[in-house]
Amino acid sequence: MTQKQSRIAWVLVLLTCCTGVFFSHSQAQPEPQVASETLLPGSAVILATWDGNKAHQEAWEQTAAYDALHKTGLIDLLHKFFDFASLQAQAAGGGDEVLAAKQILMHVIDNGFSVAASVAPNAPPQPSAVFVLHDAGKLAGSINAMVKDAVQGELEFQTRDLKGRKVTSALIPDTPGIEIGWWVEGQHLVITGGMNAVAAAIDVAAGDAPNVTSNPLWKKYRTGKDGFTVTSLGWFNVGALRKQFGQMPLPIPPTPAAPDGTTIAGLLKLIGLNDLGGCVIRSGYKGRSMWSEAVLENPGEKTGLMGLLNQKPMTIDDLPPLPFSTNGFAACSVDWSKSYTDVTELAKSVAALGPPDAAAQIDGILAQLPAMIGFDPQKELLDTLGNVACAYGDPRQGGWFGMSFGLAIQVKDAKTLNSTLNKLLQIAAAEAGPAELTIARTQKQGREIVTFQVGGGFVNPSYAVDKDWLIIGMLPQTVEAFLMRLDGNLTAWKPTASYDRAFAELPKQFTSITVSDPRKSYRALVGAAPFLLGFAQGASRQLMGGMELPITVADIPPAEAVSRPLYPNVSVCTVDEDGVRFTSRSSLPMVPLLGANSVATVPILVALLLPAVQQAREAARRASSKNNLKQLMLAMHNYHDVYNKFPQGTVPNDQLKPEQRLSWMVSVLPFVDQNPLYDQIDQKQGWKANDNQDAVSAVIQTFVHPSNPQVTNDMGQGTTHYVGIAGHGPNAASLPLRAPGVGIFGYNRATRIRDITDGTSNTMAISEASEPFDSWAAGGKATIRGFSRKPYVNGPDGIGGPSRGGFNAGLADGSVRFLSQNIDPTILERLAAMADGQPIDEF
Repeated sequence: MTQKQSRIAWVLVLLTCCTGVFFSHSQAQPEPQVASETLLPGSAVILATWDGNKAHQEAWEQTAAYDALHKTGLIDLLHKFFDFASLQAQAAGGGDEVLAAKQILMHVIDNGFSVAASVAPNAPPQPSAVFVLHDAGKLAGSINAMVKDAVQGELEFQTRDLKGRKVTSALIPDTPGIEIGWWVEGQHLVITGGMNAVAAAIDVAAGDAPNVTSNPLWKKYRTGKDGFTVTSLGWFNVGALRKQFGQMPLPIPPTPAAPDGTTIAGLLKLIGLNDLGGCVIRSGYKGRSMWSEAVLENPGEKTGLMGLLNQKPMTIDDLPPLPFSTNGFAACSVDWSKSYTDVTELAKSVAALGPPDAAAQIDGILAQLPAMIGFDPQKELLDTLGNVACAYGDPRQGGWFGMSFGLAIQVKDAKTLNSTLNKLLQIAAAEAGPAELTIARTQKQGREIVTFQVGGGFVNPSYAVDKDWLIIGMLPQTVEAFLMRLDGNLTAWKPTASYDRAFAELPKQFTSITVSDPRKSYRALVGAAPFLLGFAQGASRQLMGGMELPITVADIPPAEAVSRPLYPNVSVCTVDEDGVRFTSRSSLPMVPLLGANSVATVPILVALLLPAVQQAREAARRASSKNNLKQLMLAMHNYHDVYNKFPQGTVPNDQLKPEQRLSWMVSVLPFVDQNPLYDQIDQKQGWKANDNQDAVSAVIQTFVHPSNPQVTNDMGQGTTHYVGIAGHGPNAASLPLRAPGVGIFGYNRATRIRDITDGTSNTMAISEASEPFDSWAAGGKATIRGFSRKPYVNGPDGIGGPSRGGFNAGLADGSVRFLSQNIDPTILERLAAMADGQPIDEF
């Protein structure tokens, strides 16, 4: 495949994914409901699936992370900054990209996604991938338009019916059958790419080929008894690939070690991966905790690379005396001498597959190494060390921003170790010279502390050898403090009740452990935020023309309130006859700043912040939509000031039906800062006229709900998510002005304020809409709707919105109200009518 072809293929796959999310809906899903996993191939060797926030909202709200981030309002601040950055980007001409990124993120947060890759057993192997964007249907027209525009005629697309599905696909030119395709399956968007990928994916969706629920890994890790709420699952099935392609020969000539040549399975056996099965990771919630498990399936004896993980178990009691104020540590069990032997033997075994003298050369280097460096690295260094090694944070000893740390390694033969280290010091001093390295020796706490002064003393790493421990520190103070704890002259860390609760949920024996306390780092970070914000405000005023940041110091929650729900994070590794397992229990990932653990910081999981950010953004999106309605109502009143009436529901044109005419939104374009666009539109023609296509293809942000990513219709025209209210009853938009139940908008009527005898504060003018959506320039039901069939909210009339709990509506007095989805239907009928004389209770 040429570089150009490869570029086309990957761009199309990524564009299709983004387009699918961008144009998807988060509202009532189409029938039939389809489980996303039934669209993934049973032969998947790579899998990643995320359920989305909606599926586990209740479990997320029970966690300590939710309390710390959401209930304190901390996420609200991040949201304000994000929206502030969006506005600045929009002002600079980059708002569309920021808006697209927000909409994509919001949909994935809410609904999730799945990706699966499989490889057909052909020569050469034929990989293919299936992407399922959950609840992202109704995309055929939008994707066709955008993808065709993106490739500019370089690909030839076709739409065909395959097993009852309308599939759009294209072959990548000059490739042996590589294709991409997509279709809607139930409520999901399915995208596939690869060799003969479309037919294979359709077979899975139609039930003619096994789906992933038949895969043993799925049965074991997704539907088995997990003990926690699983929100995401991923795997790399090494065992399946080995079984499928293990006998494939490698391009290595025969050698004495492999006279018949080397296969993939032979190489994997050589390096100790011949029994490796699935590499699986899954995460989710367990009570108050974030919980994750990673498993390397490897039954039986562990050799080679896997043997390096098979170390002697240790317990909490084996740890060295750690600082009382430590903010985290990472400890592991290592048989240094055996690991050295295993690595050298592995290197010689692999070298045997190379040139005839490769293995002999390694043997020669290993034999000469003691003479080259002045000591035997195995006997005089590695054999002197015990199996426990522990790196830890020691913030009270100074360092940069409190990030001092130490490393303690258990010692078996202190005398020999000291001698070896002295030899290393002599070599280092001879190589570096006094200008680059100075070595100082100080007697402290009955031992010798050796300090390296590097860069004129700017960096001062140090070490000391005790009879039981080798201690290495970023500073000599770290080393001395460790010696004092050994002697009982400083208080050492002991597990508190919160640590004990964590340890109680995890295995008591392990080969490695990582512990971090997010309370200290978040307390430090949030505590410093008021001071940092002051500097940021000053910089904003000076560099951005007096612009104020979107938050004040008073918006920052108390540091103690953020840290109070949290507790220590603990992760352990265990090895048994079935393989290697990493288990993690955390309240909130560490922040590697301002006193956080610089040695064992837990990675910040995307799945943690996604639900919290989504919660904060939902309220902001609702507020943004409210602002859009205010702008529309202001435009309506300005129009009334000029013409002494509100705009007619459709631009008058006796030659066209209402559905063919231009809408009232065209009439208010000059009043929403769209004069140039208004001037491009031929008012004598309909919205589908060729002369009007360029104009009506524009996406007008005032007409778009920020929670709804469908910003164009099947024709590529800009859509609207707001509608004028025609009243209540059948055909309300077609009735004359004085008919019962009529509202402000009608196809052939224009309303004046004096016609609204029920009062402008009691009459709906414009509302958020639910499906279907169409061009903002389209007359008819695309832009005018009335209440005719229950349920009225998000029901068959298409009035409602994506917000939880209700929708925004603009009243004729220019105000905007949020109406509950449980509002009395009679109240809605009376709000829709402008002159029925019926009283309206509180709403």
